[in-house]
Amino acid sequence: TFMLSWLAAAAAQRWVNPKSGFALKASVGCYLLLTLAGGLRFYAPSFLGAFDLEGPETFDFYGISCLADLPDMFATTKDRLDAGDRIIIHAERSTDPTDVSSYQALLQQHYAKSHTEALLVLSFVKNERSWYKLLTRNGTEMSYAKNHPVPFVETDIAPGQAPPGVAKSLQLSEQSISVTGTICFDTDFPYLTRSLSSAELLLESSATWSNIGQQHLRGHQYAAVENGQTLVKCTYDGYTGAISPHGSIVYQAPQTSGVVSFQLPQYPKLTVFPMLFMAFEIIVGLAACIWILLACSPQLSTRWLGRCHLLPERLGNEWPEWQPEERLRNAT
Repeated sequence: TFMLSWLAAAAAQRWVNPKSGFALKASVGCYLLLTLAGGLRFYAPSFLGAFDLEGPETFDFYGISCLADLPDMFATTKDRLDAGDRIIIHAERSTDPTDVSSYQALLQQHYAKSHTEALLVLSFVKNERSWYKLLTRNGTEMSYAKNHPVPFVETDIAPGQAPPGVAKSLQLSEQSISVTGTICFDTDFPYLTRSLSSAELLLESSATWSNIGQQHLRGHQYAAVENGQTLVKCTYDGYTGAISPHGSIVYQAPQTSGVVSFQLPQYPKLTVFPMLFMAFEIIVGLAACIWILLACSPQLSTRWLGRCHLLPERLGNEWPEWQPEERLRNAT
């Protein structure tokens, strides 16, 4: 928004005063520079990996399954645990609330038989709230009620009052990890996801519409990049997928119901400072309002941009300060 507003204001100033093109060139140059910087950040891991003489970095892999709208979610969950999955996610509202207490016993039985830790995400509606429960054999690691029901659609539930938390030191492989999660629409709110940036892995349970499912998955690339964490999205009637901390979609598949299973590397968490983004957004938002005002008023654009440090004009010789009306008339 800031860059487009700057471009619009600089173009308006150039239209009013054709001799003054420095502001437009500077805005176009900054836009191209930011585009280049974003591309370099996105492709840097792949590019630098090609010159890694020690070979590619090795990762631990998780077997992950997303379960959505199945006749017997409990039996299918047991089958996926027996198949070796370490993370199983129920799509939004897919868990039968009467079975919630049975899943911890299922995880305990699985560990006693295989000596393998597993993580389970349950999603169900209870007491007019849409609940998210992160479960291990030791019990509930994190639980919260959806903070932002979809307007005009989820009229059957009330918003939760507390945000999700971060479950730390969960043992799923040789290294312990920190895990958090969100429910669908909550992931669209940066102030909520940024508070979860300490987690290495974000497990999202969602339900979307098939015509926007892929766009919704791509939109959550920003949440992964902002927080430097791996994001897994399990959905009903949309796109299930996984996003790396660099924002790359490493897996995606359309899912309306049934089971989608895949392998996911345990990517290292990136060092980021998401809470600083809020200050940056405030500054950019105020600046964008100023640039929009300048774009809407050619007279203000000529007067203000014509005197700024981006336009070193000879104001005293070419356009007298006490004759702004004549300057505007001559320029047009």
